Amino acid sequence: MAIEVSKLPQMAENISKINKAKQATATQVSQTTTTRAPAPAETVSITDTAMRLNKVESQGSSPINQERIASIKKAIAEGQYHIDPQRIAQKMIDMEDLLKDV
Repeated sequence: MAIEVSKLPQMAENISKINKAKQATATQVSQTTTTRAPAPAETVSITDTAMRLNKVESQGSSPINQERIASIKKAIAEGQYHIDPQRIAQKMIDMEDLLKDV
């Protein structure tokens, strides 16, 4: 296969044009993928109960009675905590009745 030496400058120019076109295309692709349109705004709604709980937590008070928990733990450790199964069963039934209305 013979190569005409007189066409080498034109071939070099064509190769240069092809390389520039490839580079421009790669730049456009990278810009297209990095400059996406912003996602639509999402909305969040917080219930009244959640807002009240947040307020209670931010005030530093807790709905959990830490003293009562400590006294129950102590009674359990000392073997003095007595469980009333009838009372527990009744409380479960009462809770079930409350949930039926919801």
